[in-house]
Amino acid sequence: MSSKSQNSGLSMSSRDELVEQLESAHSAGSYETATRIAEALGKSGYSGAVEPLIVALGVQDYEGRKAEGIAIPLRGPEVKKAQFRESVTTALGLLGDRRAIRPLINALHDHPAVSARAVEALSEFAFNDIEQQINCALQNGNEYIQKNAVRVLAKTAAGNAVVPIIELLQGGNSRVRSVAAETLGDLSDTRAVNPPYSGARG
Repeated sequence: MSSKSQNSGLSMSSRDELVEQLESAHSAGSYETATRIAEALGKSGYSGAVEPLIVALGVQDYEGRKAEGIAIPLRGPEVKKAQFRESVTTALGLLGDRRAIRPLINALHDHPAVSARAVEALSEFAFNDIEQQINCALQNGNEYIQKNAVRVLAKTAAGNAVVPIIELLQGGNSRVRSVAAETLGDLSDTRAVNPPYSGARG
């Protein structure tokens, strides 16, 4: 287990108090307050905040609900909840603790605003820490997850990203292949020049 070393100037007791305040605000549905606290915890470098933040993030299958026609529109309280999850994903990325990798992978299923933050948060980790789980995400049949996994790879893996992204050009649907091809175009690697690609499938 590793975490990034940051000095927020907060004492241990102050950090524990912030964690308690996060749990209280989240339980009470005070998402604006909880968002501010999550942001402070992300900057604190406090490893004791990781598990409470993971619990607060939860698992949201926004894209799965959307595919079934039951996605909840982001209005009113749902906007504040999504903004809170955005701040939690960012905080977990800043803390850099490997316990957060799986929950952040799960957050790639979330609303686009949250999943975009999850991509950025995962990009804070060393590629070796996330390689196995990102490769699993690339094999996921969900188009949305695959596209986000490609974006994480492009940010973290550099040359290591080329082969798995090229492999995506051999299958999947056209939207995934389009993101993969665009990503390859942004990578400076000779293997990315004229990769096998067929836009006719899917």
